[in-house]
Amino acid sequence: IGIHLVSSRTLEGVVETVRDVMRDRKGRDVFVLGAANVGKSMFIKAMLKELAVRDPTVLALAKRQPIASATPGTTLGIIPIDAFNGGSKLHDTPGVH
Repeated sequence: IGIHLVSSRTLEGVVETVRDVMRDRKGRDVFVLGAANVGKSMFIKAMLKELAVRDPTVLALAKRQPIASATPGTTLGIIPIDAFNGGSKLHDTPGVH
């Protein structure tokens, strides 16, 4: 899918990123990668909200939502999230060092 610059705080770039993910994922899982404490979990929460605008069943699917924290290392392992119909998952990942 490529690299997208987004802000979870202002939501800048989130709509475009969700559009590109939905266009390009072709039933595959999606992993959100980035350095530690850059806001990957916050981005995933923003992405889930945008996906829910397009398909309200997403919030029912996504029972496990990521925890966003200012404390580095909050996400300790890969967290699969049911965000798409059809079985593929959105994955929150720990920071890349």
